[in-house]
Amino acid sequence: EQAEKAGKARTDAAKRADICAQARSGVRMYSNEYAALYRFNDKGERVALDDAERRRMLAEQQRLEKEYCGN
Repeated sequence: EQAEKAGKARTDAAKRADICAQARSGVRMYSNEYAALYRFNDKGERVALDDAERRRMLAEQQRLEKEYCGN
């Protein structure tokens, strides 16, 4: 049982570290106001993110960074 708990703790820590790294990368990406960012719409067309979308995505990445990176 102890080994199982330790294995779960390691798995949870690895998952948190992965989410943290992705969130930090997202914060850097969405913070760069000079970089053009795109998403794909339902038709598969590339559409540029507007300022409101960029701010929304940045806020979400900052929330994840705070939650998973311990900042």
